[in-house]
Amino acid sequence: MSCREVGVSATKQSQGGAVLAVSLIFTLILTVIAVSSIQVATMQERMAGNSRDASLAFQAAEAGLREGEAQLAGVNLPSFSGANGFYISCSNPNDSRTVCQEPDWQNESATGWAVLDDDTIANVARQPEYIIERMTNVVVGTRTRDFGQTVRTLDFYRVTARGYGSSGRTVVVLSTTFMRGSN
Repeated sequence: MSCREVGVSATKQSQGGAVLAVSLIFTLILTVIAVSSIQVATMQERMAGNSRDASLAFQAAEAGLREGEAQLAGVNLPSFSGANGFYISCSNPNDSRTVCQEPDWQNESATGWAVLDDDTIANVARQPEYIIERMTNVVVGTRTRDFGQTVRTLDFYRVTARGYGSSGRTVVVLSTTFMRGSN
């Protein structure tokens, strides 16, 4: 055996383990990159689903508001009796009359809300709910009817609506003030 052959075989033996170690390190790096990419994709999918659910809940709450406003825009208003979504906003918070006890909008199991018909909004966990509170009225004009000027009364109402997303975990509450005038 020549000197040259001995040097080549010694070099081959020392490099055999280095190739294995380098390939294992590259495999580990690729695995970490792949796992990170999967986690990012999963997070983006969750965010998109949550965004869709929030948008659906907002649309449902908006439909509840529009239904309440349609009730107020009608010719005849229902009785504000403290039932079926019609309440009076009483100035005294300790007033125990039923008409003053509107449901707590934060409590999902609270009763007394007016509920839209089934299948009004598709793909939601629950149909939108709303309440209407008669707040106050304002007399516009300083003269009485005897002097020929009409005295106009403006009635103010608060409509609060609650909409649910498709999962039931997403709830959007919207509120608006509605003015109704009469002569």
